[in-house]
Amino acid sequence: MKICQTTIFFLCVILFNSCFPIKTVEDSFEINDLSKKQEFSVSIDLQDNQFVYKASLKIKGNSDGEFKINDLFVEPGEIDTLISTMDWYQTEYPIVFQPISSKVGELAIEVTFFIQE
Repeated sequence: MKICQTTIFFLCVILFNSCFPIKTVEDSFEINDLSKKQEFSVSIDLQDNQFVYKASLKIKGNSDGEFKINDLFVEPGEIDTLISTMDWYQTEYPIVFQPISSKVGELAIEVTFFIQE
């Protein structure tokens, strides 16, 4: 009986995903001066029948000191992490980089919007 329920569950998931295709739109940029506060905003355009329901923020690179991106503190060293994936319903995603002790390094920031039609 348990195998039958599991099979039905997976078939429902496949059917749901095929009826409501999920699209993603990514945008990325680099931060090369880690010694000063910087504010960025990533935005996308949507068609009439589309809406954003989730966004993720990834960071990769290195830093000689601590810094903060939005509300997250990041330790010095090599960085390759997904900072957050959250419910998000806007077409614009603000990012605030604030150095704490960082002076030198390079960061690649990637924002992914998840779009439903």
